[in-house]
Amino acid sequence: MPNKTKDKEEITINHKKMPLNSRKKISKRLSYYLRHNPKKIGMTLDDEGFSSITINELAMRMKIPVDTIIEIVETDPKGRFSIKDNRIRANFGHSHPVGRTIWEKKPPTSRQELPPLLYHGTRYRFWRRIREEGLKSRSRQFVHLSTTIEWAYLVGKRLVQNPIILAIDVEKALQSGATFWIASKSTVLATSISPECLKLIDDESRRKKASYD
Repeated sequence: MPNKTKDKEEITINHKKMPLNSRKKISKRLSYYLRHNPKKIGMTLDDEGFSSITINELAMRMKIPVDTIIEIVETDPKGRFSIKDNRIRANFGHSHPVGRTIWEKKPPTSRQELPPLLYHGTRYRFWRRIREEGLKSRSRQFVHLSTTIEWAYLVGKRLVQNPIILAIDVEKALQSGATFWIASKSTVLATSISPECLKLIDDESRRKKASYD
C-alpha cells in the first residue's frame, strides 16, 4: 500500500522547510489550472499548453514562492509539468482541448520503445462497461496507462480504496489501431483501447509494494 507517512516529511526550498502534504496540494492546484481551468486564475494556454503568464506571475497569483513551483516541476515523479521560457505547462492529463494538440504534433511512440504490457487501475464497477466498450478517454483527451502494476494501483487508489488492475496487450492494441505516446517514466497516453486487448488481473503481492516517490 502507498506509504502515507511521507505526507509528514518535509522538503527544503531556499533553506525553508515545506511539508510534502503542502507540496501535493500546490501540485494539485497547478494541475487544475494547467489541465482544466486556466481562466480560474486569469490565464490562457497557447497551442503547446504553456501558460500565457510567467511562473513568477503565476506564483504571485497563487500566493506561493516561485521556487516552490520550480521545485515541484523538477521533482515530480510522474513528470507532470515542464517550464520553457519562464512559462509552465502540464504535460498530460488535460480535459482542456490543448492536451490533444500537444501530443498529436509529436510522432507516436514506436512498438520497439513500448513494453509488451501496460496497466490501468480503476473501479471494479466500471469493469462491465470497459470489457464491452474498451477504455475510452471520457473527460480527458487521452486514456492514461501506467508502465507498471504498482503505478496503476496508485492511480486507481485515487478513485477507490481497492482498485482493480487491467493489463493492456500493446501488440494487440497497435494492431487494432491504437496509438501511444510515452509521457513520462510512469505514464503512457493512448487513444481508445479495444476490449480484446484488455485482461483483468489481480496481483496483491505487487500491489503491497506500491509507494509514492
